[in-house]
Amino acid sequence: MTQLLPLTDQDIAQALSQTLNNWSYVSQRLIRKWHTKNWLESMAVVNQISIIAEKEQHHPNLTIKYSEVIVELYTHDINAITRLDVILADAIEKDIQKIIN
Repeated sequence: MTQLLPLTDQDIAQALSQTLNNWSYVSQRLIRKWHTKNWLESMAVVNQISIIAEKEQHHPNLTIKYSEVIVELYTHDINAITRLDVILADAIEKDIQKIIN
């Protein structure tokens, strides 16, 4: 297994300014909220995220509400943001836009 190294604040800021401009960096976590039309759309978002997470073998924390889904990303093993989190956030961002209009 490749050793995971935490990203620097500069690396994280660069990712947020480039491909992850809808994400926030709060308390050493990458956070993204989606507002949905209803429960079914929230579940569609969560189901799509689960498929992406399994493919990447990296899993986020999810909060599911009636009309909101919150994704929290960090690498649990080292309690920090790594390249895995940026890769997963980017993949999620691209796919979820297909579900939410």
